[in-house]
Amino acid sequence: MNLHSVSIKRLRSIETCDLGNCGSFNVLVGKNNSGKSNILSAIDAFFTTIRGHNLVNLEPPLGKEIDFFEKQTGSPIEISPIFSLSLAERDALIQDIIAAAPQLKTAVEGIDPGLRLTVTVMFTPPPRSIGCVSNISLLEAQKPGSTAPRTERIILKVDDQAAEALHRQQSAYTSKRQDAQAVREMLDSTSMIDSDDWPRMREILKGQSLERATSRFRFLSMVRRMGPEVHAMVERTLTESSSYKDFSDALLALAARIDEDAVAIQQSELKAKITTFAGQESTIPTYAENLLARVARMKVLHLTERRKPIGREEAERLLSLKITRGGDEVLRSVQETVLALLGVKIDAFRSAGSPRPGET
Repeated sequence: MNLHSVSIKRLRSIETCDLGNCGSFNVLVGKNNSGKSNILSAIDAFFTTIRGHNLVNLEPPLGKEIDFFEKQTGSPIEISPIFSLSLAERDALIQDIIAAAPQLKTAVEGIDPGLRLTVTVMFTPPPRSIGCVSNISLLEAQKPGSTAPRTERIILKVDDQAAEALHRQQSAYTSKRQDAQAVREMLDSTSMIDSDDWPRMREILKGQSLERATSRFRFLSMVRRMGPEVHAMVERTLTESSSYKDFSDALLALAARIDEDAVAIQQSELKAKITTFAGQESTIPTYAENLLARVARMKVLHLTERRKPIGREEAERLLSLKITRGGDEVLRSVQETVLALLGVKIDAFRSAGSPRPGET
């Protein structure tokens, strides 16, 4: 899958822009403030939005009033990259559609291999900004000099009402998963409590709310990350459990129930219909999710504008990644990106005689 072109509407200084015939390496040339950085920001915002393989991003990278062309928030920002598909990718999509809707076998097997994939992400304005995949389609390649409409085969189309429904569903699902994670982290942080300490701790907690007791027992700070309902359940469990084992078993069961609730929310039917290759549906078809995941895995690298030289600050940041748990993976990604863009290998080392951070 390769990025072929990009269409941008209503983003900052761009009212409408079409960047066509993208190759494996592209350079944007233009005057200051002509919109070069906004084009790169649009491409980055597109991939940031779909990175979690969800149709809705609860924390979209765009959506403030200043992100809209001339601050006109009457219509959403739209970013629509077009990708060329390999024959293997086209066949994978066909097999996914057939698996979900066998009755469409004849229809999908006739899909033109020359069709290109277009994915549109829209960003709605405040007060509740939503980043949402609004369209996934197969589009006929534009013939040179032709102004005729191109054939479009819709894979997925989400209108404003469906986008709102998806946002509510994703918000509820995410909230449940966060509650379950907070419960598990609380359980992990109490694993060192001795069974003999449990009665004394319960005696100290008697008559106090969890919020007031947080300063005495640090693990109780986890309740601040829980919703009111789960907060109340944990508080009741803490006061009613006669032993630490009862408490830990109850928390494990609670986390499992919350996870089940989250899955049920994610799999529930939407209250608004969405348009799919197979017609109107109340759930997101698997073939659309799989296709979006393939797009999200693409690597489209770009350099952003920088007005100061690279120096000590960047070197220290790279070095910190080498000594931070999980940082080596981030460092490898940075190294691969710089190598792909500039052909330069980078690394950071501390000399034997250099003081460590905090030392003199």
